Amino acid sequence: MNKICDYCSKYLLVTVTICFSLGIAFSLFSEHSFHIPLILVAVLFSICFLLWLCRFTKAMLLFFCCSLFFSGMLLATNHRSSPGASAQLTNLFKNGTETAIIGVLAEHVSGNDVTQKAIIDAVYYRTSESSHFLPITGTILLTLTTGWHATILPGDSVIFKTELRTPRATNTPGTFNYKEYLAKKGIYRVGTISSPLMIQPVVNRFHHKFPITYRVERARAIIAQNLSVFLPATQSGLYRALLLGDKTGVPVSVIEAFKGAGVMHILAISGMHMSLLGIFIFSIMYWLLRRSEYLILTTNVKKLSVLFCIPVLCLYTLLAGANTPVLRSFVMSLFVVFALCINRKKSTITILAGAALILLLFDPLALGTASFQLSFAAVGTIIMISPKIRSWTSPVASNDSISRFKNGLIRWLKIGVMVSFAATLGTAPLLLYHFNRLSLVTIPANIIIEPLLCLWSLPIGFVALFAMFIYTPLAGFLLQIGAVGLNISVTVASFFNQLPISTLWLPSPSLSSITLYYLALAGLLTVHHIPLLKWPIRAGFASSLLLFLLPVTPLVHLGYHTNKVSFIDIGQGSASIIELSNGRTIVVDGGALSAPDFDCGERILAPFLWHRGIGKVDDIVVTHADADHYSGLPTIIKRFSVKRLWLPHLNRDKKGYADLCDLAKRQRTQIHVPDRKIIFLDKNARLELLGDITKIINKNSDGKTNSQDENDNGLVLKLTTPNFSVIFPGDISRAQERKLVLRSHDLRANILLSPHHGSSTSNSEIFYKAIQPDYLVISAGKWKNSRFPSQKTLLTAERMGIRVLNTAKDGTILVEQTKDDFKISSFLAQ
Repeated sequence: MNKICDYCSKYLLVTVTICFSLGIAFSLFSEHSFHIPLILVAVLFSICFLLWLCRFTKAMLLFFCCSLFFSGMLLATNHRSSPGASAQLTNLFKNGTETAIIGVLAEHVSGNDVTQKAIIDAVYYRTSESSHFLPITGTILLTLTTGWHATILPGDSVIFKTELRTPRATNTPGTFNYKEYLAKKGIYRVGTISSPLMIQPVVNRFHHKFPITYRVERARAIIAQNLSVFLPATQSGLYRALLLGDKTGVPVSVIEAFKGAGVMHILAISGMHMSLLGIFIFSIMYWLLRRSEYLILTTNVKKLSVLFCIPVLCLYTLLAGANTPVLRSFVMSLFVVFALCINRKKSTITILAGAALILLLFDPLALGTASFQLSFAAVGTIIMISPKIRSWTSPVASNDSISRFKNGLIRWLKIGVMVSFAATLGTAPLLLYHFNRLSLVTIPANIIIEPLLCLWSLPIGFVALFAMFIYTPLAGFLLQIGAVGLNISVTVASFFNQLPISTLWLPSPSLSSITLYYLALAGLLTVHHIPLLKWPIRAGFASSLLLFLLPVTPLVHLGYHTNKVSFIDIGQGSASIIELSNGRTIVVDGGALSAPDFDCGERILAPFLWHRGIGKVDDIVVTHADADHYSGLPTIIKRFSVKRLWLPHLNRDKKGYADLCDLAKRQRTQIHVPDRKIIFLDKNARLELLGDITKIINKNSDGKTNSQDENDNGLVLKLTTPNFSVIFPGDISRAQERKLVLRSHDLRANILLSPHHGSSTSNSEIFYKAIQPDYLVISAGKWKNSRFPSQKTLLTAERMGIRVLNTAKDGTILVEQTKDDFKISSFLAQ
């Protein structure tokens, strides 16, 4: 106990930050909301003060830690419940209300050639019910499918007309909650503009409380426009990421290459960028100030040069978007400058803890973001491993210049490898938790790409930034030189990304396994020398690694005990996941009608599978060759080591369907067209085909589809388990439903996935009577709710006493086997 108290006293700021962060984390990740009275926190701090006066150090530290814990909970709870200024927009307008808005462009417009996004601070509004404009406050996110007016810059007033709506959260566990993400930024209403005529500049500029923010964003917009003029799209997008922190202009293929190579962090502005800029400014100011004999004699020129760095770093922090890694780097820079000026050396881990505490005091919800966690985990691990790095890479004395160069190069490579390894070690669980991917080539890729970007393209880019406001042609020339490093980096990243073993895809680890990993890692780095703790710490670390890799090992079935079926809220499409008690996973369909740049497999299906702890898929069954049933399956085939793909036919008339077959062959997935009724059978489950199997065999004998109707030539499946059964009919029509009733002996099932998304062309009463379902599940999107489901289908189900569940309203629906029956639950995101 005495050693713990001594450690807490020695690293007081670290202790404060940890306890405060734990309180925030408990509030963020707890399933229940807790109301922490302010009076409780005040009482705890009062007790701490009294104990300190009485010299009860140990008791005081205990109550102090508790006080900080509850303070973190209190602050996080208040931030979560705060509605913000944009709440007025939510209360005034219903979804789909067409509204004319006069507002101010708050930030520089981001995006690419396809879509652009603009954030507007609303000032006045007018609807069809009002005769004139009325004042309003709040922030609106506009998505533009047309080009933005280049003359409209942040701070300028605009008028536009759009249908305001609430951002929709995908009601599927594990998926990115876009609604919550925007709410944290104070945005509760979004709109879409498809024509440039629907948004126009306003001559009168409206004043705002914080005009400095508009000036900074105006500068960002001008810089982004200049980059687009001087460089092609790819290089311009990369420089926007490196200099402004805006990655929206980087092509998707380049982003994927950097992610696969494990060097995506280089494009996020962080400590490396701030350090290079700080060194650059310090060198210039130090050289200039030393020209004055008076300053040399009367001041400390080094300290003065360091102080001059602060305004520049502050300005760059604003230009870079002031995101979490940038703010962390800037706050740490302030700590370092302060320590230098007062001639006090501070522990690096203490400086890091101080930066974290300041950021959390202003925004406690940042603790739950990937950028905060990854930034501090990477830097913290590097700091903890740095003593070993220094001892293992100490300089080697040499006499001749060639040996010195050789030894220096080897030492630099060692340091680069070890720093990259330390950062990977510190961020691996978080990368899996947030992104489900881990690059296996990150160390060699970083050794090559980081010098190209950070020692070539980035310094030249900084000089070009200053040149833009002095002599624009010089800036263009410099950017062209810097783009050489960008081009080589893209080539190298693409090479590493295309290697067969470049990326490991894994399910999201549990919070308990992540906690075990970091506790064991901290033990390995701090108390590894204590014999009594050495082997328990190593066992804990190995156990956490096993938990991460378990879903892709043969032991995965140990976590399965019951049969489950999930009907995914995927939009206007269909996707179902069957999880059997023996560990077998079957995906029945997986597609949706969506925009070309939206991959429902990547955004919805894969995150759901990872959230469920699934790392491998045994079977995929495509009921029929419509894109809204298979468009998301290529991602699943590429990332989940699919063993078998079951298809209704091998017709290659449809390009997307043919591409799916080709991808399966390249991935060595077995392709099957059913030639028997039973697809899968064991003692706890049976998956079978309904209808005439000879029709399926005959229509594929020549590789072509005989029927004119693709929907009726699909596969109709029935899953039977000890406690429940489900029918997956695809998009069959009423005529095919009648044929199934006449030809099948037993169609009875507890749950029916509504044919053709609840359309009136299917869902006949005779079909319902033959199945006698307790539940009718409709997989449909919100934007076609007048047709899918049809009112006729809903009335038929109501008349027959069938309970209807709609993914568009109820979210993802989970059917789970219980001891003697089954239960149905649904998931709705907040």
